[in-house]
Amino acid sequence: MAIGIIGIILAFVLLLFLTMKNWSTIIVSIFSVVVVALFNGLNLTESITNTYVAGVCNIITALFMLILLGTILGKLYTETGAAVSIANTFIKAFVDKAAGEKKIRVACAVLIAVSCLFQFGGIDSFIVMFTTFPIIVTMFRRLNLPRKYIPGMLLCATGVGACPGSPTVHNVLPSAILGTPSTAGAVPGIVAFIIVEVGAWFMISTMIIRAVRRGETFDYGNMEAAPDFEGNKKLPNFIVALLPLILVFVLYTIAGANIAYALSGGIVLCIILMGKNIEPQQGTSLGAQIVSVLGQGAVSSTKALIEISVIGGLAAVVAVTPAFTNLADGLMGLPIHPYLIVLISVFILVALTSSPPAGLSIIIPIFAASLISQPGVLGLVADPAAVHRICSTACITFETLPWNGMIVVALSLCNIKHKEGYLPMFLASVFFPIVGSVVATLLLIAFPGLA
Repeated sequence: MAIGIIGIILAFVLLLFLTMKNWSTIIVSIFSVVVVALFNGLNLTESITNTYVAGVCNIITALFMLILLGTILGKLYTETGAAVSIANTFIKAFVDKAAGEKKIRVACAVLIAVSCLFQFGGIDSFIVMFTTFPIIVTMFRRLNLPRKYIPGMLLCATGVGACPGSPTVHNVLPSAILGTPSTAGAVPGIVAFIIVEVGAWFMISTMIIRAVRRGETFDYGNMEAAPDFEGNKKLPNFIVALLPLILVFVLYTIAGANIAYALSGGIVLCIILMGKNIEPQQGTSLGAQIVSVLGQGAVSSTKALIEISVIGGLAAVVAVTPAFTNLADGLMGLPIHPYLIVLISVFILVALTSSPPAGLSIIIPIFAASLISQPGVLGLVADPAAVHRICSTACITFETLPWNGMIVVALSLCNIKHKEGYLPMFLASVFFPIVGSVVATLLLIAFPGLA
């Protein structure tokens, strides 16, 4: 067993190291499968062609429509100017009316609110990062705030994944595997969401205020100038810009529609209401340009989907190793409350894989077999709704360790090094989510009816 565990750890170390060196995740994941198979005595050919490929396909099946349609919607919000319209309205209503250090507090709150709004409207968090980047840069330039806090601001909306009803990977995947509603464990999830977002807001705004007091100011450095959202482009009305996001949330969270139908509805409404705001390229009709934007969004989604799914393939191979089976049995047999087992297990798997889809795809079926369908060591049976919510909150914790792709991309957008920009990113996307997930778990233990 020890050799097998060493092989699994080496495989993920290899994955993380080569990924940070800009190797293709697809290639590196296959290399990692080879390491896992060799150290665990698995048939190499079967591990790659059957187990790995099946794991990739399972993740694609669960997340294909979410990533595809969410990316297309995000692209439409960028090209129509809808994202800018929403941000501009919030800034004029709240930020411009504030003064002094309060202005910084309000500005941070507005930027977090805009990012959360996009995610609640069905736009994937990775796409939201690119959608809000020029807005955040413009805000920081306008208020003369230090550039090194932009990456931290980009990650301050991670709590959405923990929130009941959110159309995010963190919430959709447990629902798909367990058959639970998206609003499972509503109260603990909302509490966790508030803890994460309020904590992130207070932390990032306090850090920026202290930096400004020290005399730090905005500078572009070697960062490429982000597009200025204060240009002359005609923007859609604020209410009109909100409607597609509201429709997605209502269809998915309130009406309980399939995420594909909800996002499709948002896309169609976005085109109907704001398609005219897309600027055709020279010699191209508006209709052709809209089709081009849809195609660009679809193509962009494939990269994100494959990068997520191949890690799920590696996770599938890890899940069939004797070493992991023994480790999982040990975790499931801990003499503690089953909800604490769920929390600890998700922490470990997400830290190892740096991928919530991969970690959840491994561990949730084990929860279903060991904790939900039969009593655990303490004779307690876990409620699927509670397991769903704990998984959703716990999986947003160790996803964003220093080597995570989103961290690397966010820092590179601003040309900021880890030592300068990672601390607020860690606090916003790791520390506060840990606090939120622990609180949510304890609430479910103390008040089982909240599930």
